[in-house]
Amino acid sequence: MPRKRVTRTAKKQESSTDDQTANVDECSQQDPQSGENKIKEKVIDAFQKCQQPRYNLNKLAELLKAYYEQISKEERKLAEFISAFKHCVECGLQTKNRDSAAEKYMQFISIFSVLFSDASDSESEDDEDENLYNSLLKLLVQDKYHCNKNKTIRFRVCQLVRLLLGAAPTNASLDDEVASLCTNMLLHRIDDKVPAVRAQAARALVRLQQPLMKNCPVISAYLFHMSSDESASVRSAVLSCISFTVKTLPPILERVRDVAESIRKLTYETIAQKVSISALSNHKRLYLIVQGLSDSSEAVRKTVQTLLLQRWLTEVKDDIVGLLKFLDIVGAYETSRSAVLALMHSQQLSAAKKFKLLDSTNVIPIDMVSAESVAYWHILCEFLRGKGADGAALLDDLLPSTFLYAEYMESYFEKYLTPFLSHGDEELQKEEIEDDRIEKEFVAEQMFKMANSLDYSDSAGRKKMDEVVTTIINKVNILVLPNLFPALAKLYVTIHHSRKETESIEDVARMISELRMPSTCPLAADVIVNGDGDMRPNQLNEPQLRDLRLKKGELVVKGHKLQDEMDLLIGETKYSLAEDCQKEIEDLKAECKSIEAQILNLIPGSVCRDKKDILSNVASSQQEQEVEKNDQSTIIKCLRLVTELASEMFVARCSTANSTRQCALTNDIHSTFLGWIDSIVLPCFYNPMPAVRQEAVRALGTCCIYSSKLASKNFYLFMKAAEVDIYMVRTEAINALCDFIRFFGCKALLKESQQENGEEYDDESCKRTLMDKFLEMMNDEESEVREAAVNLLVRVHISHQIVSPMVSCRLILHWFNPVTKNDPAIIDLISKFLDTFPNMTQEAHECMQAAFLPTLRTLFDAPPSSPYASVKINNVVDLFLTITRPCLIKEALGKSLQKKNWLKEGSAHDNFSVMIANEVLAEPTSPHVVSLCRALPSLELDMELKDNIKDLHVLCDNLLPVVRDRTAIRYIKEFHRKLPKVELPDPTPAAAGDETTGFANPEDVAISASPALRKQSNNSGVGDASRFDTSTSTQQSSTSTARSSMRATPRKKKRGPFNASPVRKTPGQIFLRPRSFDSRKEDKVPLTPLKSQDVNKHDSP
Repeated sequence: MPRKRVTRTAKKQESSTDDQTANVDECSQQDPQSGENKIKEKVIDAFQKCQQPRYNLNKLAELLKAYYEQISKEERKLAEFISAFKHCVECGLQTKNRDSAAEKYMQFISIFSVLFSDASDSESEDDEDENLYNSLLKLLVQDKYHCNKNKTIRFRVCQLVRLLLGAAPTNASLDDEVASLCTNMLLHRIDDKVPAVRAQAARALVRLQQPLMKNCPVISAYLFHMSSDESASVRSAVLSCISFTVKTLPPILERVRDVAESIRKLTYETIAQKVSISALSNHKRLYLIVQGLSDSSEAVRKTVQTLLLQRWLTEVKDDIVGLLKFLDIVGAYETSRSAVLALMHSQQLSAAKKFKLLDSTNVIPIDMVSAESVAYWHILCEFLRGKGADGAALLDDLLPSTFLYAEYMESYFEKYLTPFLSHGDEELQKEEIEDDRIEKEFVAEQMFKMANSLDYSDSAGRKKMDEVVTTIINKVNILVLPNLFPALAKLYVTIHHSRKETESIEDVARMISELRMPSTCPLAADVIVNGDGDMRPNQLNEPQLRDLRLKKGELVVKGHKLQDEMDLLIGETKYSLAEDCQKEIEDLKAECKSIEAQILNLIPGSVCRDKKDILSNVASSQQEQEVEKNDQSTIIKCLRLVTELASEMFVARCSTANSTRQCALTNDIHSTFLGWIDSIVLPCFYNPMPAVRQEAVRALGTCCIYSSKLASKNFYLFMKAAEVDIYMVRTEAINALCDFIRFFGCKALLKESQQENGEEYDDESCKRTLMDKFLEMMNDEESEVREAAVNLLVRVHISHQIVSPMVSCRLILHWFNPVTKNDPAIIDLISKFLDTFPNMTQEAHECMQAAFLPTLRTLFDAPPSSPYASVKINNVVDLFLTITRPCLIKEALGKSLQKKNWLKEGSAHDNFSVMIANEVLAEPTSPHVVSLCRALPSLELDMELKDNIKDLHVLCDNLLPVVRDRTAIRYIKEFHRKLPKVELPDPTPAAAGDETTGFANPEDVAISASPALRKQSNNSGVGDASRFDTSTSTQQSSTSTARSSMRATPRKKKRGPFNASPVRKTPGQIFLRPRSFDSRKEDKVPLTPLKSQDVNKHDSP
């Protein structure tokens, strides 16, 4: 590009004038030249001035156009002007720099050319002023420019076309011929091999796309490159230019899961700016929220929180209740809740001041209650509760007293939910009634959850809430309102929470006894018969009958305690004390029988006419009374109460213990729970109703956390349920097994049962068998079962109860499996596993190391019909290198690594280098050699492991003669250059593996590597690593013959090292190459600069 130096004197003269425009006429008068040179000089002068920041480009363009109009009457001068202008344009096309001067230069060309664009409806082809704009476009679309070998010219052509099309006014018209030429040229350039050219072509096509056309070629090209282009800059350019239509919106939404953080962020920014909330379906809104707020990047999450959600809130006039109506609060409560919490985090405590739905009693009027309003109320209370003292002060203004809130709940239940309990099955199945029931049930559920955070120190409010909750529990039918009782049971346990576990257990025991006992008996008498056979009126009423039943429940609980004490005393050989306990138990049984007799005699009923009828009715009453309620609704209520009580007590114990696992290992479970397990829980495992079996599995799983013996006793029962039952029961059983393995370990769960069967316990074999069953469940037909199985495998590995390279290999393969993309929950679980597990401990790090080669071999051997055949092996290798990179591990662990630095013995990268080299030596002609060798230069080696470095030198020398692929050879050479120089021992006949070379045999190098790898070669590995031996010792027998001839020959000619080449190289190349090592010479060879002709010699294969 021609430029003219501006001296300091000239700058002072120019700065003294107020006019910042270039006076072309004055310059022409001072120019001594005339004619054609004068015109050329004026054009060049304008282009030189446009590069300076003090000149206004628009004014310069207007002055140049004025000069153009002045000389346009003479054809010779006009031709000279066009020639000079074309010369300046071609200079700009060849500019490599991307500085501000070069960009202003290109902008000036577009601004000047646009002045000649046709902004009217009429067409005048004879006017040259209107054809200059089109002529320049026709010039740029010529093959010699846009198909030039120079990538800079191709880039500048696309950039200039973009500027020309973008600078044209809205009402400007473009010839169909020119538009077609530009479209075809840019569609050709959008497939350029250079990403920067493709990005510029994508930006240039923005005004040439036709969204209303059904098969627009521009939009089709946009959709392809937005989803398939490997360059993030190209995808970003397409995303910012593509029009939003019904056809393009789904592919745009898929970019929220792009691998590049910048693309995901740009997607949310673009959607927030161009798409209204009403234009998106409910499913798409929820999808954006789930993906955005769960993104791994803080920048993306912040964009969703501060830009997308705030834009949606602005569209509904800052009304969160209105926003919740767009998000389906009933069907997607957790997603909607996360969106509201994100908005509240940006508003902080001011969110409480914007809540204007409460009346003077701090409740929402019942007639105005809706699913959105009560959910907003509940979420706001949760948010303020987490803000400490400041939030607690504001929370008092949002919650009523406990007594008033209990009456509020009771009135809502009686008004809106009680009518559904009287409806028949056919009436409840109507769509209108079903939708109304679901919404009313959701509102009541939110009310019960809010009641958990109330203050129960007031005895009057606590008593009132207890009465209301007890009444609702007795009235509610699980079959009609299935989602209401979990929150109701948790509220009942919260109300009866006490520091003494016994008191809480007794209260729940009374509730369960009351639920299972029928309130009335069908046959009884209003009179009773005394011992002499005389009849008298029955004076007892219902409250007295309930007291007797509760008293019986207390005696049963006390009997279970005494039975446990007696068993403990017998185990301690204290037989005298055990005998006393036995007597007390017999007394309690006798007292229970007397209470049962009183209950049988005190049941109200119909009037009997004679003594015979009384006796017969009493006998039948006794038979009926012995049968407890066993209907589905009652059983689920009892099981849920047991589950909530066990969970509440376990959480309370964990808060006082040092750790959750320590709390689980105490093996201290209350005897009442054992009684419930025998009488209620275990029989429900064989209930024909799936909902009852699911609740029974959940209840037993919660109780078994208290005792490893109890978990071991019922372990096979859970395994059976996890394998053969329906999906909802299997999911609960797998989740329970996950907790058992994490808390107790496989040994505590399986050893006792195997010893009872006369089998010897083998820890590795049992773990492998157990994991095989769960690995099979990863391919189950039900998505819930697959997710539960992956969750179990991930959690037991993170807890280090089981560390298996086999399982790690399967998880990574499952993550890359194209079929798994339909299970986003599974992908998220494995992603978190890969982020956390490899850098937790040395054992976990070595587990991922051992899974490296088995994973790759599975992909190498995958048949074409397998979904693994479409997996890119390079991506799998990059994943292993990333999750085991030492620098990332040091950054993640920080100070904890300073106490015990297990990376001193070498990381997985040091062992990967030897493993890859030996794998290539085993099959040097394999088509996957390039993928393996490609990883070598990216390894982060520990240069202090001298033995490992020496072995790598030998392996590299052995690889170069046998590998034939040029790309693989280039990677090997690049890796070899990275290795530091080491002193190899002089070859001696006794120590040399080869008399000719003096180097060690490849078989001797195969398992040397680093101390960590040597340790693995001597042992069977970590967990299941014995099945995937990472050392190459197992390959020696099969490949020793093939590798016996792979000897490194001494280099005949020593090549000196070189400096960095002045030619720009691709990222990751090595600019300094160490000199070829010769053990016979110790003198240092100085570095010599690399000649330009040597670049191709060394860099090309």
